[in-house]
Amino acid sequence: LSQDGDEVFLYDDVLVVREAAAGIAEARMQTSFLHVVRARSLVRTDREVRIAEGGRAIVGRGMEYDNESRQLSLHAEVRGSFEAKQ
Repeated sequence: LSQDGDEVFLYDDVLVVREAAAGIAEARMQTSFLHVVRARSLVRTDREVRIAEGGRAIVGRGMEYDNESRQLSLHAEVRGSFEAKQ
């Protein structure tokens, strides 16, 4: 936590969970480092990140998520898997 409380730095086994809601599956984001800039509604990492929701998963190195615009960017080594609907 920065001195003014505007930035949060999370290390090691970072897990962010969005609980399931009506019609929306639980989502999990895992990484070894996460930097949260509260004033800008920004979350980022330069490490590998894995995001899983329902039968989908995406992995990449380096990520930035802007909560205001709801835009997610993965920067390198991006790969994903999707379960086929039955």
